[in-house]
Amino acid sequence: RRVALRKCMATAVEQLSLILEQLEQLQTQWADIHHEGVNVLRQFVAEESTPPNAAEAAVAVLGDSIAPELLACLANVESQESATRISCLPTLTSFLCVHQELLEQMYDGSRKARALVMQLSPEAASDRGQGGLRCSPADHCAMIAAPLRSYEAELQFKQMVVNKLQDRISAAEMQTLLIAWEAEPMLEIVQAFRRGRDEQRRLEAALR
Repeated sequence: RRVALRKCMATAVEQLSLILEQLEQLQTQWADIHHEGVNVLRQFVAEESTPPNAAEAAVAVLGDSIAPELLACLANVESQESATRISCLPTLTSFLCVHQELLEQMYDGSRKARALVMQLSPEAASDRGQGGLRCSPADHCAMIAAPLRSYEAELQFKQMVVNKLQDRISAAEMQTLLIAWEAEPMLEIVQAFRRGRDEQRRLEAALR
């Protein structure tokens, strides 16, 4: 019976390890999309922080002596900048949709992990091996589920930022939102999870 229990647990741990690897791949994809979003947001903030309406400013300084050709050129530049600003927000919104899809895949992996562990007996699910130094199937399941709330909170934060940017806010406020977006504050704890997971892997590798 003990041999059968070990074999069942080993199979579950192998499957859970694959799910954990898939989760890490999804996290990498999240980070890639995040960096793209940072670049777009930086461009958006830089353009929104520039003085508006160069044509009106030129008329205010030079009066009626300004050449019509120059006014037309300035107006054309402003039109292009405005189009760029308008296109930035839909791009950020599309990135949010990708984040949402990645998060749904993370939750799907967590559900599969939980289903695997529920098929085990309580003894097998909690078995940490000889000496109790290895991760049990239940531990693996917990490691898969632990970061998901943080990713969900980070997605909600990004959605709030995009909604806020649709309003007319000051340059200082936009800079603050950019800094917060870059930092991904809701995911700081995920880094701690990852360090702990990596340390456990090194420990288990040393036990082989």
